[in-house]
Amino acid sequence: MSYWMLALQGAQAFSAFGADKARAKADQAYQAYKNAMARISDATTQNVITENQIATNQAYGDQAVGIKQQNILSVAQAEVSAAAAGVKGRSVNQVQLNINRSAALAERQRQNDMKNANLSFAGQRQQSAQAAANAQDYTYIPTPKLGSYLLKAGMSYATGRQGMGDRPTPSTSTDESPIDYLWRNIRSGADYLRRL
Repeated sequence: MSYWMLALQGAQAFSAFGADKARAKADQAYQAYKNAMARISDATTQNVITENQIATNQAYGDQAVGIKQQNILSVAQAEVSAAAAGVKGRSVNQVQLNINRSAALAERQRQNDMKNANLSFAGQRQQSAQAAANAQDYTYIPTPKLGSYLLKAGMSYATGRQGMGDRPTPSTSTDESPIDYLWRNIRSGADYLRRL
C-alpha cells in the first residue's frame, strides 16, 4: 500500500512540475513579448521624431533661402529707388546697411529657432528611449526543476509515514536519519516504478 502512496505522490509531483513549467514558459514568453512591444513602440516614436525633425529642418532651410532672397530684393529695390530719385552717397549706404542688418537679425533668429527645435527633438528622443527602458520587465521568472518536486513528494511521503507510526524499524543498532530514510524510500519507490 505504501508504494502506491509513493507512486501517487510521484505522479502528483510530475503533474505539478509539468503545470508549473508550462506556466513559467508562458510567463517568460509574455515577458519577452511585452519587452519587444516596448522596444517597437520606442522605434516607432523615434521614426516619427526623425520625420518631424527632417520636415522642420527643411522648413528652416527654406526660410534661410527666403531671407537671403528678400535681402537681395530689398537691396536692389533700394538702389533702383535711389537711382531713380537721383540720390547718392551716405543716405543710400545707410538704407542698404539697415536692410542687411535686418536680414542678419532674421537669419540669427532663424538659426536660434532651428537650434531650439533640434534640442527639443533630442529631448523627445531621450524621453522616448527612457520610457522604453523603464517599460522593460527584468523580473526573474524561475524555471522549475523536476528534482525539487520529487524531493518535495519524497519528504511528504516520509513525513506522512512518520506521522502514521508505520515507519519500519532500522535493521542496525543505530537509528536511521530522516534523510537516509527519505532516500531509501525514494530509491525503493523508483525501483518499484521501474518494475511496473
